[in-house]
Amino acid sequence: MGVNSQKPGFEDSFYNNTCVINATNPAYATFSNDGVEGGANPTMGYNLVVTIDGKATESGREIEEWQKEGVDVGTVVRIWEGEKDEDMIIDMAKEYLGMK
Repeated sequence: MGVNSQKPGFEDSFYNNTCVINATNPAYATFSNDGVEGGANPTMGYNLVVTIDGKATESGREIEEWQKEGVDVGTVVRIWEGEKDEDMIIDMAKEYLGMK
């Protein structure tokens, strides 16, 4: 997920998503909080991020650091669980395609 600088009151949102990233310690989200007419972060939260090693960063910092500042609250990063996650992806695709 990536967004450019945002204007306070007009932030992008990224909620309730499942992100499966085939990498170790990837950048799950990148954004600039410089903002336009003041600093602004995207409104994010309650996402599930699955990576090979169960680690991910957000704009160069650990997600837990952002969460202490109230950004991306409720997002969980966990390690890839093989067949269990393969089944999850297939189930999500079937639901999306109306096959479930």
